Amino acid sequence: MMLVQRPLNLYFLDDEKKVVDAREAEPWSFDPRTWKIYRPEQDSKYLLESFEDLGLEEGDSVEFDV
Repeated sequence: MMLVQRPLNLYFLDDEKKVVDAREAEPWSFDPRTWKIYRPEQDSKYLLESFEDLGLEEGDSVEFDV
């Protein structure tokens, strides 16, 4: 998340477009101690990123065309 100024909401989705994990990712600085890799607790196929909290929780479904 280098060069991103605000936190991002990360929603990890499985192949059925169901939320398997949701996290808030903090921006990185030039200090390596702020660098973090965000991985879901379960396998995922898609990642939805949003500056706004969409209120999605584990088990919620999302619809979109690929």
